[in-house]
Amino acid sequence: MILASTQCEICPRWDEVILIVRSIEKVEIHVSYEKTELFVLRLCDMYNKPDITIADEILAPHFVAHFPLAPSLTRSSFKNYIGAFYDAFSDFKVEIDQSIVTNNQLILRVTFSGTHAGNFLGISATGCHVTMPGISIFHIENNLVVENWTEIDMFGVLRQISYEIKSEVNYQYSASHN
Repeated sequence: MILASTQCEICPRWDEVILIVRSIEKVEIHVSYEKTELFVLRLCDMYNKPDITIADEILAPHFVAHFPLAPSLTRSSFKNYIGAFYDAFSDFKVEIDQSIVTNNQLILRVTFSGTHAGNFLGISATGCHVTMPGISIFHIENNLVVENWTEIDMFGVLRQISYEIKSEVNYQYSASHN
């Protein structure tokens, strides 16, 4: 790779960027297939058994998670966040639809599902079966997850469990096509 070492208007500290890039190139973090497979199995166990204590085995003590409608989560607050899904969806499960592995990241396309049997975001139990497609990116160091970014279709969940939202969406769709 050839990098110019002159300063420019876009990046006046270009030589610092070069040093950072060079230091990153020297770091090689490899997550073995076996460790990745074990992680995915334990993650599924955490959601599907359910057993939230597994989080202590697979997440680093300094773990940080980023989820919709939540501030950054620590390992402890992540367990509480997931616990709220267990409370709201009695048979909460995850299914791995696709996985991509890099040297230090695992990317999963997942489908969460469950029956709305408890309060969720202020909406009382409806008994509706809900599916939540999502994507999770896990950054792994020393065989533990140190950071996670997850996006799930929260609007889709609300649409599945809320009559008011369903009615409003149907009304807007009908009104826009008259």
